[in-house]
Amino acid sequence: AQVSGDFDLTGSSFAKLQGTGDFNISKFNTNKIPNLPVQTICGLSANLNMSTLDSISARISAETDSLVLIQPNDQLVFPPIDLKANLNASTEPTFQNASVKNMTIKLNDLLEVNMNARVEEAGKKGFWANLENATVNHNAIFKWVPEQFKAPLEQLVFTGQTTLTASGNGKIDGDEISYDAKANGNVSVG
Repeated sequence: AQVSGDFDLTGSSFAKLQGTGDFNISKFNTNKIPNLPVQTICGLSANLNMSTLDSISARISAETDSLVLIQPNDQLVFPPIDLKANLNASTEPTFQNASVKNMTIKLNDLLEVNMNARVEEAGKKGFWANLENATVNHNAIFKWVPEQFKAPLEQLVFTGQTTLTASGNGKIDGDEISYDAKANGNVSVG
């Protein structure tokens, strides 16, 4: 495995903190971990960019080659994973108020998620979360199934997607948390 990283922060005060950071792991072979039932070679990279506490962005990427799940009498082979996540956020020096302006996650062509959230006065004034979209691609899931399981499913046609949206809000008052949450799902085929 190869590991590298760099982190550089500057600022005349905590409120004016700014900087960048990078962290990378590449060519990590999981068969070096005893008793781990999944074997792959993987990599991870993370990048942080902060202009001020009010402007924070982060990017994470994780990739593998084929995943091999070791079973007592067999092994299942799954296609590679390509995971990407991006975050745009802000806070202030006391961390009492924070906002995830936008967070996106993409896993291969299987799943895409887009959401945002915020907290005011550590939840005393309120907190809000909004799952704008979580979409699962049915055909991509079938393509990701190991070959051993595909034969019985060959006659089926997998198309369409499942979409979920959700939102919630609440408030912290002493030891009590009050909240309201709503979700909506939609499955489309064909």
